[in-house]
Amino acid sequence: MHPFHRDFARLPARSMVAVTGVLAALVGLAGVIPANAQAQNPPVVAGEIAPPVEIAMGIVDGNVHCLPPVARLPAGEPLTLRVRNASELPITFVAPDFFEAAEMVESTDSALDASTGGFLVAPENEVRMVIRETPPIGEYGYACSVPGVQPTVESSGFLVTVAPPADPNVPVAE
Repeated sequence: MHPFHRDFARLPARSMVAVTGVLAALVGLAGVIPANAQAQNPPVVAGEIAPPVEIAMGIVDGNVHCLPPVARLPAGEPLTLRVRNASELPITFVAPDFFEAAEMVESTDSALDASTGGFLVAPENEVRMVIRETPPIGEYGYACSVPGVQPTVESSGFLVTVAPPADPNVPVAE
């Protein structure tokens, strides 16, 4: 586990509510990265469509910010994780515990570095990772940062895996 990641992993997901003021500052970032962007041909894993989950990274007032602070994912299900960098600088995305517990299928544009549990996203680019099976129910911290710079609360969050709904047409519980 990364030294900086350890402190963020100990924070409960509800403590991230304190960053709601940051969300207002990120309205400009949200305009750059459409939250509901979908691939025209979504990946299929074991015959099932892997729905997308998106992490948006950018720089606001000189600081790296990532959205959402908490992303809820169905545990044990296939999905596509898209990490988008709207900035003009390369940004590293790390989620070592999540990637260690997930069953990966493929990655585009970047290789997962096993030693850091993350990858570098080029400026104004995205990395897409198809995951065959998300980790068990739990909270998995993530962090975004410019290489060589420590992540902050604004550049960190949680990938929270929850029990998938009994009816696949019902959204994952909040």
